[in-house]
Amino acid sequence: MIIREHNRTDKPYVDFEYQKGLERIREILLEEQEQLGSTSLLGDRLVNTISDDDLLDYGFNHFDMDLYDNPKALIK
Repeated sequence: MIIREHNRTDKPYVDFEYQKGLERIREILLEEQEQLGSTSLLGDRLVNTISDDDLLDYGFNHFDMDLYDNPKALIK
């Protein structure tokens, strides 16, 4: 499976393997938490305990990411 991140970089999109994509979503959540000035050990722990399904929901609903089951279908 592939997680595609749109428009958060200077490229139109970046593709990640599934686990790397989940790590990227956690990274974005931690960055946003830091920008809000609320960095704390508790906040970091909460971000790191979010389930994979919830991370995918965050990625889909807030970070313009998509999940693709068949990466070969993306190659044209």
